[in-house]
Amino acid sequence: MAKMYQQKARKAYKCSKCGKEINPGEVYFKIEAPFRPTKYRCSCCRPERSELTESDYLQWLYRLQDHLNEDYDLKEESGKDELRDELENMKGELESRLENMPEQLQDSASGETLQNRIDSLESAIDELDCLDFPEEPDEDAYEKDEDGESEEYENAVSEYQDALESYASSIEEIIGNIEE
Repeated sequence: MAKMYQQKARKAYKCSKCGKEINPGEVYFKIEAPFRPTKYRCSCCRPERSELTESDYLQWLYRLQDHLNEDYDLKEESGKDELRDELENMKGELESRLENMPEQLQDSASGETLQNRIDSLESAIDELDCLDFPEEPDEDAYEKDEDGESEEYENAVSEYQDALESYASSIEEIIGNIEE
């Protein structure tokens, strides 16, 4: 596992992410991992938790959790479908790893860890499947006043926006609860 240190520079370094010069006296992050070159990051490029683990699965999970709203439009039904496909792909990869393990290792701690992760992904997929995308109100279904506006429609749109927020929050919670 990688170790991260925050310290003041005694000499000049170059940020391994943005390329900015880290001058003596500036605070920077130093990332050391076994059998890997040391990385230096400026104070603006704080390392993400996905960068501090050697596990492919944890790197994937942390990246998914940390960038969920950037990578998937959770206020569109297609965003949930894309996310579900991503979970299915990882679940399939983990099942393949488990099947390719020798039988005596499948019952070991490594095999149990893989099985727990598979079960957790399966549970998240099932929970996603139970979520229904909110239905957008139809403007034509509401009576309008003489100004051409409808207070009932405005209320329905507000309720729809609240339902979208709740829908996105539910997805975030499901992804946040996936077992490490």
